[in-house]
Amino acid sequence: MKLNNKGFAITSVLYGLLILFVILVGSYLTILVAKKNRLDTVSEEINDKYGFMSEKIIGSQITNPYTAEYTGKYLFTVNDTLDCTSYIEKGTIITSTFNGDFAEKTCNDYKTSPGISSIILEKIYYNGDETNE
Repeated sequence: MKLNNKGFAITSVLYGLLILFVILVGSYLTILVAKKNRLDTVSEEINDKYGFMSEKIIGSQITNPYTAEYTGKYLFTVNDTLDCTSYIEKGTIITSTFNGDFAEKTCNDYKTSPGISSIILEKIYYNGDETNE
């Protein structure tokens, strides 16, 4: 009986390609898992350093000059339309609230509607362990 080796050769090639495909997919998944773990570590470090656990709702108009009570993320509403967020350290004095410098530094959409008539401090996000002196 004579054997035909063509089927053996094709099967060897197909199984070889299957094994190569499985190795490539496994490598790609390993790379993605490692990237996710690195991003989780970085996110956790950022949250530990800048994660503001406490929230203080103000909702009142600020006057010039304004001294920051806490180190944290401040949420402002400018001209009753623009929501602006800024990271401000405790003790920082905002002296140029009505000349445009404040809005240009904190509001991304300021260029579309320049000129400040009112600034309302909506919320402060800060670390709860910080004492207000």
